[in-house]
Amino acid sequence: MPLLGGMICCVTGLSGALETLCGQAFGRKFYGKMELYLQGSCILTFFCSIILSVLWIYTEQILVLLYQEPEISRISAMYMKFLIPKLFAYGLLQNIMRFLQTQFVVMPLVLFSTVPMLIHIPIAYGLVH
Repeated sequence: MPLLGGMICCVTGLSGALETLCGQAFGRKFYGKMELYLQGSCILTFFCSIILSVLWIYTEQILVLLYQEPEISRISAMYMKFLIPKLFAYGLLQNIMRFLQTQFVVMPLVLFSTVPMLIHIPIAYGLVH
């Protein structure tokens, strides 16, 4: 799934730039600039997500043009279409995480990572057994 890997690289790269810019602004105590950087990064990530989602909608046709088997292309396209909402959420999440990390605010990130993990352990156990 090279299209899925491309999404992760694109969104991570955009949020990586936000980490650098916000880190410098935080160090210089330009807090207003940090907000502008976050807003700009969210807008840019949103538009990149739109472009990637259009590509993902046409995944089946793209894969068939690349000589993949039609059945595999169809199933892959269905999978990619279900991932489109995740694309937008993941982009915004990455931006907010970088924004908070540059200000040394990590407890909300720890909390919002721990709660799903605690929920997923019994679900995984129940599905396995």
